[in-house]
Amino acid sequence: MKKFFILLTSHFLLFTSLHAAQSEGTTSGILLRMGGNARSYAMGEAYGATAQDATSLYFNPAALGHLEGGSLDLMHAVHINPIYFDNIAFAYPVGYGNLGVGLQYLSYGKLDEVDNTGTNTGSSISPKDMALTATYAGRVVSPFLTVGASVKYLQSTIKNTATAFAGDVGFLYKINNSVPVGLAVQNLGTGLKFNNETDSLPLNVRASAAFRPKEPLLLAVDINYPAKGVATASIGAEYKIQLTQDLALAPRLGVNTRTQSSGLGALSMLSFGFGIGSQSHSFDYSLNSLGDLGITHRFSLSLKFP
Repeated sequence: MKKFFILLTSHFLLFTSLHAAQSEGTTSGILLRMGGNARSYAMGEAYGATAQDATSLYFNPAALGHLEGGSLDLMHAVHINPIYFDNIAFAYPVGYGNLGVGLQYLSYGKLDEVDNTGTNTGSSISPKDMALTATYAGRVVSPFLTVGASVKYLQSTIKNTATAFAGDVGFLYKINNSVPVGLAVQNLGTGLKFNNETDSLPLNVRASAAFRPKEPLLLAVDINYPAKGVATASIGAEYKIQLTQDLALAPRLGVNTRTQSSGLGALSMLSFGFGIGSQSHSFDYSLNSLGDLGITHRFSLSLKFP
C-alpha cells in the first residue's frame, strides 16, 4: 500500500507540474508528451509542421528529413520547485536522409516518503524519468515528401524502476514547396509496469500544418487525437523582426487546449516567448502560467551548421 501511495503522489506532482488535463485519460510515460525547445513551447507546441531544427523528432519524425545540414538544441525548463526538465537533441545528414538523437531528463527533486496514512517514514525518494530517442527521416518519391520513424527507450523511477520501448512514424508534405502538412502516430509500444500493473503509453495521432500569410508572419496548428481522452488543438504564431542584416527578433504566442480541464485557469492554455539570433544560432525563451502554482520558464540554445 505504501508503494502505491508513493506512485500516486509522484504522478500527481508530474501531472500538476506539466498541467496535464484530466480529459487525457490514464496513461504513463508523460515524459513522451514533452520535448522540443523554448520556441516550440512559446508557440503552444504547434510544431509538427513548423520545426526546422533537431527537436522535430519529438513532434513528427518526418520533419527531420527537411533539415539542411546539422542541428543542435539544448533546453532547460524550470517547473515548480524542485521540478526541472532538460532536453538535448542533435541531427545530422547521414546517407540519403538525416539521423537525429534526443535525450530527455525530468527530475522531481528529493521528496519525503510518506505511507498511505500520510505519516512520514523518515526516508526520501528522488523520482525521475529519462527518455532516449533515435530518428531517421528522408525524402521519398518527391523532393517535397519526407517520411520518418523513431525508436524510443523510456525509463521511469519512483522507488523502483520501470522501462518501456516505443516508436513513432510520420510523413510531411510541402504543398507547392511552401505549406508543410504532416501526420504522425506517436508512442506505439509497450507500457510501464509498476508493482505488477502496466500503464499504457500516451498513444497519439498528430496532424499538423503551417503557413506564412506574410513573409515575417508564421502561423501553425497541430491537432492531437490521443487514444485516451479527447482531441486537443495547439495554435502558434511567430513574427520575425529584422534588427540587422544578420540578427532578428521573433516574438511568439501560443494556445494549447490540452490544459483547459486542468483546473489551473484559462491562462494556463496561453504561452509567450521570443527568440533572438541569426540563421546559424539563436537563444529562445518561453513562459506560461500554472495558475496559483506559479510560472514555468524555459530557455534554449539552437545551433545550425553545415
